[in-house]
Amino acid sequence: MIVYYIPDLIKNSGKSYRTLADEIGLAYATIAKLANAKNQNDYDVSAYALDKLCRFFKCKVGDVLKYRRK
Repeated sequence: MIVYYIPDLIKNSGKSYRTLADEIGLAYATIAKLANAKNQNDYDVSAYALDKLCRFFKCKVGDVLKYRRK
């Protein structure tokens, strides 16, 4: 299972979903879904969105999501 750390990144940014969406260049709805997703069953993040998030947060993909065995 792929587990997301996106909610933590968004929460720790201190930015509203709207501001973050505008700065990253993703739709507000996408940011809201990512902020509430714990894994790929909640929301399937695209490579495009991962790229935007990693650039904004200056982090690696492994800081955004990880594979965890059940």
